[in-house]
Amino acid sequence: MVAILTPLFVTDVSFGHGGYDEEIKRSDELIAAEPDNAAHWFHRGRLHCLHGDWKAALPDLDKAESLAPGTYPVDLVRGQAWMAGGELEAARTALDGFVRSSPEVAEGSAARARLMLKIGDGEAAVADFRQALAKSRTPEPDLYIETADALLAQERPAEAVKELQAGIARLGELPALADRALTLEVSLGLFDEALSRVAALQALAPRPEPWMAKRASILAQAGRLEDSRAAWTQLRDHLLALPNLERGSHSMSLLLEQAQQAIKSLEHIITPSPQCP
Repeated sequence: MVAILTPLFVTDVSFGHGGYDEEIKRSDELIAAEPDNAAHWFHRGRLHCLHGDWKAALPDLDKAESLAPGTYPVDLVRGQAWMAGGELEAARTALDGFVRSSPEVAEGSAARARLMLKIGDGEAAVADFRQALAKSRTPEPDLYIETADALLAQERPAEAVKELQAGIARLGELPALADRALTLEVSLGLFDEALSRVAALQALAPRPEPWMAKRASILAQAGRLEDSRAAWTQLRDHLLALPNLERGSHSMSLLLEQAQQAIKSLEHIITPSPQCP
């Protein structure tokens, strides 16, 4: 059984100023002191990969594997390194091997899914992304977004929105997931779902006004013009009732102008001018 690191560790990292050089220097010192310690070689190889130096990563990973075969997720990092270098077939061989040897590890399926997107096999990418989600105890929100994007690329928007909805049900109304789901729900005409999502997001938001505007806009897109006018009117009255300092802020002023223009436009549509006989 390989030693697995944090989820999606190969792509989710950043080095502070001087951080990479300091980490590499420390790894160099550890390797010099304990040249037969596979952990030090694997760690340095992973650092190189995370920093984008894929050519430097590969010899260190090979050394780690030769010292302690099967102990570290070498093929996973190899696959990431080859993929970064554009060596897609080599990356596929490494990641296929890792998924076969460690089928329970979500990171392997997620990495291979990204590779399949680069290769142009969208169907395989979707399957791997879904496997990664199924294997993850607590998947990152980005994994749901990547899955939805892969489905959208295959022109499967209904499935994409279901993946995002599943992510929200599992992880909660996280803004990144909820915003994407809301956009898709509106585009698919799932207005009741979109309005429910807006209500949930408004309850969590520090200020309700942007979500009040969003609700009014969605009602108009749904063809519920009377309800939309009532929602814009409610927002206008709410804004006018705010203390002067709040109402005069740039964001609130823009929302008030938007509400007033929407009310005026809807009144012309709902109550058109009488026609001459």
